[in-house]
Amino acid sequence: MTRVPTDGERHQLGIAAHEAAHAVTAVLAGARISRVVMVRGGPRTNPGGAAGVCRYARQDDSLAAVVETQRHLITAAGSVAEAVWHHGPRPTSRQIDRFLDVNTRDRAELRTIAYALGEPPRPREVLPTVLRCWPAIAEVGRRLFTEGSASHTDVLRALGIAAEQDAPSLLAAIRNGQRPIPLREEQPA
Repeated sequence: MTRVPTDGERHQLGIAAHEAAHAVTAVLAGARISRVVMVRGGPRTNPGGAAGVCRYARQDDSLAAVVETQRHLITAAGSVAEAVWHHGPRPTSRQIDRFLDVNTRDRAELRTIAYALGEPPRPREVLPTVLRCWPAIAEVGRRLFTEGSASHTDVLRALGIAAEQDAPSLLAAIRNGQRPIPLREEQPA
């Protein structure tokens, strides 16, 4: 029998999905995850009970422009995934905005990007990618929730990429609409 998560666990799982979506979307754009963690705190150090961070860098100079042009999607993916976690696969713009209101750092970055581009941010633009990659986001989120961190390799495996040298072609296929098939860890015999 599957245990239903408590309200606190649901909140923390939403944060895990948020950070996992940043990581998955960044890797799809060609970035390398340097750090993705979930931090749990107490009432004095972290009143919300949980927070997270996803740090990434471009893989190499040839991908710098690609990662930069996708930064708005990487940024929006966190709140979009959190809205999907809490409201299902078709969150409204208002529901996504509520998570952006809480995630003030993401909201500020989207405003900065929009100002530089001269157009309003469109967080829903990343929703098809989040939905297509939901199994990978859920896998990375599970790892964040249970272990507190995930690596670049964990994100690749969640996207169905076993070897780093296979990443460019497989990531291109996912960007072009293919659904990733997460690799499962081998079970002991």
